[in-house]
Amino acid sequence: MHRKLKNWLNLSNRFTWLRRQEVLPGLPDNKMFPPSRSPVWDGSQERAFIESVLNQRFNFLLVFVSLILAGAINAHAWPIVQTIVLTFGTIISGGISITIQRAHHKLGLIMEILKRDKTHPFTIIDNAAGGRTVRWIIGWFIPLLCFFTLDGAAAWGWWTIFSK
Repeated sequence: MHRKLKNWLNLSNRFTWLRRQEVLPGLPDNKMFPPSRSPVWDGSQERAFIESVLNQRFNFLLVFVSLILAGAINAHAWPIVQTIVLTFGTIISGGISITIQRAHHKLGLIMEILKRDKTHPFTIIDNAAGGRTVRWIIGWFIPLLCFFTLDGAAAWGWWTIFSK
């Protein structure tokens, strides 16, 4: 029994390392031990990663708020259910909005660091484009608009329920 358990654990560790190797390509082909150093990661890769995270969270917020509003509109016959849906949506969209604002802040910091290098492609294109960034619309304005829209609708729902 002991030998079977030991063989199973050894096999399990091999499969875990194989899965890790798929996530981190380019590492030495050592199936038993993790690498001794981390892969190279620079500012451009971090910018691409944070931009992707920001876009995914922003798109999720839009889909989530749309679903909450559709659910609230379809529940118009039951005001209490409608108000509970809107309250739930307000709480969740507030949390999503905070994560969007945090990712937006990190992206701004990364871009400021990349601007210091005058030869970086981002700096060259940013200087050629000129003007100010409108990234704040995605990072601040729309998430807050979604949150306050749901919050106002939920507050109006609770006010109509308790004012009767």
